[in-house]
Amino acid sequence: MRPIQTIDEAKKYLSYVADALAGVASSYGVDKHDREALEKFATGVLEYSKALDQFKLTLSAKEQAKRKIQVNAELEHVYEKCQHITKNAQENVRITDLRLKEAEKDGTKKDIDEYKRRLSFYMKEYLVAQRNEALAKRAMNEQGA
Repeated sequence: MRPIQTIDEAKKYLSYVADALAGVASSYGVDKHDREALEKFATGVLEYSKALDQFKLTLSAKEQAKRKIQVNAELEHVYEKCQHITKNAQENVRITDLRLKEAEKDGTKKDIDEYKRRLSFYMKEYLVAQRNEALAKRAMNEQGA
């Protein structure tokens, strides 16, 4: 059972106990001294139950902070990976463009066509990589990383 669920269950049972103690305290067969002790004990149990609510809020906040840190780390990792892919795609475009220029100077038409086809392919990959990098950066910035 998760801690928050356990706290909810404990609070529920403490509420039952407090109600039972208050019921016993209000019965006719209990003398004044015992009634005051039972009422004091019931009040203490209710206060403890309220303290569990505060503790539950604290735990929830800590869990949310952990999740946010984890999400931010994952988004940063994705962004860095996208940057690496974009860099590789840019390098592929640069190399293919240089080879195309060399082929235009002293290559055959077949080589030129092949490098043009490759350049077109790598350029499309580069544009997709840039778009993915921009999306990853936007996602990272929206999460507050």
